[in-house]
Order: sequence, then structure tokens, then C-alpha cells
Amino acid sequence: MDRQTRCVAINEVAAARLGRSRDEFIGLRMRDLGKELMPAEVDERRLGYFEQVFRTKQSVRFQDEREGGRYDVTMYPVLDTGGDVSHVVVFARDVTETVRAKEALEASEAWYRSLIELGAVIHTVLDTQGRIIYESASVERILGWKPEEMVGRSVFDDVHPDDLE
Repeated sequence: MDRQTRCVAINEVAAARLGRSRDEFIGLRMRDLGKELMPAEVDERRLGYFEQVFRTKQSVRFQDEREGGRYDVTMYPVLDTGGDVSHVVVFARDVTETVRAKEALEASEAWYRSLIELGAVIHTVLDTQGRIIYESASVERILGWKPEEMVGRSVFDDVHPDDLE
């Protein structure tokens, strides 16, 4: 994109994803594209980042959300021979599925964590020598022992010697 936010080049994949041919994009301004392709607030935010790249001569990375999709976007400055920004290159990657998978994993982890930590059952994980490497928070409610005090101890420490055989 040039200083006036006109598209000077676009790859085939991006053009197809946005529903036009490459030739249809050349010369279009970002604001004109934005009105058709994204909500006004996303368009304004992108224009702000565009101006920031021209002002600071530094790349900027951000995420957009539009039409139910999530996009990881990076804008890079292209400097002319005088060291001024002449163009901005925009790379956008659809990260919708990655973000959804991460959110689903986090929700699942939170659900399982609540089962383990808030349940009425004590969950203990041992290493091969019988040392506790994880103790659920429920051990404190049920037995009065703090989980962090249990980690590192052997499960056999509290077993009567006659019962070890």
C-alpha cells in the first residue's frame, strides 16, 4: 500500500480470499476496501496502525476480528532511498481455527482443573519411586494437609511398618 493507502500489489490467495481478482484490488484505497470487507471499527483501527507504521518506521502486529474470523496482521514499512516510508506491506494470516482450538483447550483445562481441585476426592500423582509429584487441593479440605507440603514426600512415609510388607 502506498502513502495514500492505495493497493499497489496483492497476492492471488489474498485476492481470492477477499472475493476479487488481483487486478480489481490495484489502485483501491484501504478505506474503500474496509467499507466493503470489515466493520468500521476494524477499518479505523487498521488505518491507525497504517499511520503508526509511516510515523514510526516500525512494523506493527495486531489481531482483527471480522465476520466470525480472527486474523493475525503485521504491517511492515518499506523505506525509500532517503530512509522514509514509501509503502506498507501487510501480511494477514487467518488464525481462526488456532484461536478456537486454544480457547477450547483452555476451557477444557479449566473444567478438568475444577473437577480435580474442587472435587470431594483426593487426587495424587506419584513418580516411579512412590514420591508425590502432585496433590490436589482437596487434600487440605479432606485431611487438613496442604498440597505443597505433600509434594516430594513418599506415600510410604505414613504407612505403618507392619503394613509395608
